[in-house]
Amino acid sequence: MLELAVEVPGYGQITVDIVYGGAFYALVPAGQYGLDIRESGVPALREAAGATTGPRIMTISRSILLCSSI
Repeated sequence: MLELAVEVPGYGQITVDIVYGGAFYALVPAGQYGLDIRESGVPALREAAGATTGPRIMTISRSILLCSSI
């Protein structure tokens, strides 16, 4: 597991744990977005997850993969 700080539009700087389990995943506690997993609605959780994934995480993941293969 690797912890990285990334700037997430609309949420500021978020620390993600990058893990690999056949694919790369960014694990982030809902509290970093100001959300509660039990009380926040699915649309808010989905929006936060969507803002975190994409090119930003893929670039980080490729860098990890390249570094680990050396």
